[in-house]
Amino acid sequence: VSGKTNGESEYLHSTKTVEYRMKCKSGEKIDVEASISIPSPEFMSDSTFSIIILVTRDISERKVREKLKRESENLKNGLNIRQQYICGIAHDLKTPISTFQLALELLKSTNLDKEQSVLIAQASV
Repeated sequence: VSGKTNGESEYLHSTKTVEYRMKCKSGEKIDVEASISIPSPEFMSDSTFSIIILVTRDISERKVREKLKRESENLKNGLNIRQQYICGIAHDLKTPISTFQLALELLKSTNLDKEQSVLIAQASV
């Protein structure tokens, strides 16, 4: 990132930030963020040597939180898709059944013989 960023001092000319995994002496791997800053030429005008400012910090916890947040969002999306699917199936099943029940109600209102009335009564259950 070139140029000044929020909270960056006036004496910094540019800052670059990189993230990488690092292996500790213990063998544990951690996520690290390193920021390299170069002072502005005005700040360095009196100096006979160059200065580079390097700040390194462990961002492993942040990476874990970001991963958990992504997994949570993926789970929510999956649950929403599942719910939409179930609602679609329920609708597709309910519509023909409702149509069938309406047809039975219409048949009940017509002149039926005894056997037809029994069959419609059994189908209505």
